[in-house]
Amino acid sequence: MFIKMLLAAFVLFAFGIASAAFDDDFIRKATEIGDALESSSNNELAVILEAEKLQEKYKEDSQALQILSQYTATYYSIVADHKNALIAADTNASIPKDETFEISGYFQTDAIQTILNRSDETQVVMINEAHHIAQHRVLSIRLLKGLYNKGFRFLALEGMGSYIYPYSPPLLDNHGYYTNEPVFSMLIKTAEEMGFEIVSYDGASSTIKMREHLSAKNLKARIFDKNSKAKVLIHVGYSHINEDTWLAAEINDLLDINPLTVSQTKIREKSHTKFEVALYDVLLAKKQSDEPFVLINQNQEIWSSNPEKWDIDVIWPRTIYSNDKPKWMTLGREQIKIPNLLCNNTYPCFVEVFHGRVAPNRDIESLTAHDKTIVRDSKNVSTILLMHGENTILAKDANNMVINRIEGSFKKLKEM
Repeated sequence: MFIKMLLAAFVLFAFGIASAAFDDDFIRKATEIGDALESSSNNELAVILEAEKLQEKYKEDSQALQILSQYTATYYSIVADHKNALIAADTNASIPKDETFEISGYFQTDAIQTILNRSDETQVVMINEAHHIAQHRVLSIRLLKGLYNKGFRFLALEGMGSYIYPYSPPLLDNHGYYTNEPVFSMLIKTAEEMGFEIVSYDGASSTIKMREHLSAKNLKARIFDKNSKAKVLIHVGYSHINEDTWLAAEINDLLDINPLTVSQTKIREKSHTKFEVALYDVLLAKKQSDEPFVLINQNQEIWSSNPEKWDIDVIWPRTIYSNDKPKWMTLGREQIKIPNLLCNNTYPCFVEVFHGRVAPNRDIESLTAHDKTIVRDSKNVSTILLMHGENTILAKDANNMVINRIEGSFKKLKEM
C-alpha cells in the first residue's frame, strides 16, 4: 500500500493535475505498476529488478514510462546508483524551452561560504533538492559545521515522517522514505553528532496550500514556540523554498521570518546535455573548481534564476565518478572494491554498510544503511564506502535472504 500511495503522489506532482483528470487507462496502468512494485517492496534490490522489468515491458508506452520514471529514479538513488537515477528521471523527458538569463557582471564564487555569510541575516535557511539526486544533500552536510558555529541548532527535514517526533536515534527505515538513501542518512548522522536537534514537520494534506500551512504550524509548535530566537536549517524538496505561495511564504507569514532560500534544482546536471538548461553548459565552461558555486557581482548581489521565488541558485559541476561511486558521495570515507567472497557467488547481490558495529541482538535490517551497492555480477567493479573505525557489512539476495554478514575495523575489512 505504501508504494502505491507514494507512486500516486509522484504522479500528481509530475503531471500537476488533479486525479479526477486521469482517464481509465491511465489509472489502470498506475494501479498495475503499483501492484507489481508493491509485491517486491520488502527488498530494495527486488524493487529495482521489478522496476527494470516494467521499464522494458512499457518501453513503447510513454504514459506508463512517465508513471514509472520518477519513482524508479528515486529508488535508484536510494540504492546509491546516481548514474541510473539520472537516466530514469529523464525517461521521456522533453527538451527544455530556451530561457534567457542575465548573468553579465556576475562571477563564480564558493557556494558554501556565500550561504554561510548570508545566513547571518536570518533565522531560517532553506535548501531544496531534487528527490532523486543525493548530491543535493551533500550541500546541507557541508553547511552544518559553519551553521552550527553561527548558532543554528535545528535541522528540519521534509523527508522524515511527521509522526517521528521527537526523533531519537538510531535512524530506522520506517522513519521516512527519502531518508533511506545513504547520503540522507549521513546528513542525519552528521547533524546528530554535531549537536543538532532533528525535527520532522511535513504536514500531510490533499492540497499543496494546506500541506504548506500545516508544515509551517508544525515548525512553529516544535521549534519557535519553545525558542523564538531559534536558528533552523530546513532541507526540503523542489518548490517548498518558493517565497510566493509555498512553505517559505508560510514561514514568512506565520513567523515573520524571511528565510534565505537556496535552489539546487533549476540549473543542474541531467543524464544528457540535451535535457539541461543551456546556461548550465555555459557556466561549466567557465568553472574554476569541482566545488558547488554561486554567482555574485561587484556589489555582492547574489544571482538567482528566479528572484521572485528564491534568493540563490547553487550550481554543481558534473559528477566525476570513481568506478561506480560519485566522488561527492565519499564524505570522508574510503572506497574499497567489494570482494567476491562477500556475495558468495550469488548475483545480483545487495550490499549495505552500517557505520559502527551493530549488536547481534539488534534487527540490523530495520536500520538505515550509510552506503549501499547493487553488485550485478562478478565481472564489473563494485565498491563500498567505509568509515575509519568499525563497520558492519550485510549482503543479501533478491529474496531478502542474508548471504553474508561481516563486522570489523576498517583495516580488517579493507584486507578482505
